[in-house]
Amino acid sequence: MVMAKKRPDGWWYPWIFVAFFAVVIGVNGVMITFATGTFTGLDTKDHYRKGLAYNESIEGARQQAALGWTADVTALGDRLAVEFKDKDGNVIPGLALSGVMTRPTNVDDDLALGSFTEIRPGYYETALSLPKKGQWDARILAVKGEQSFQMVERLHIP
Repeated sequence: MVMAKKRPDGWWYPWIFVAFFAVVIGVNGVMITFATGTFTGLDTKDHYRKGLAYNESIEGARQQAALGWTADVTALGDRLAVEFKDKDGNVIPGLALSGVMTRPTNVDDDLALGSFTEIRPGYYETALSLPKKGQWDARILAVKGEQSFQMVERLHIP
């Protein structure tokens, strides 16, 4: 009678390594699929052209810093108020303002602001009707002659 040959102890140890690497490769495959199938990371329209104009953006930032203007943005219920001052603390009357309210978490909620009215010298208001409460960024552009000032202010809308 011939006895069946018994497997040596630990014959299955190499299969532990095979199973480990199979799990790692499978998880990496799932992560790659999610990474390539979701958000691209590009949220700016025309990002390539804007990237080429980067030096002009830096120069614009230098010119804006030289102006020394400051803006105080306040959400007042159904109104958005902005007060502009120069580097000496004097109000800046006669600005042409435009703006947009952006939602940091979703570009689909972005909302262009209406025209601003100068209530008193250096103090401007516009109607504010947002579809959702929470965090919003007020992006304001102020122009007076050849001078321009742009800013972003994070606001919490209750």
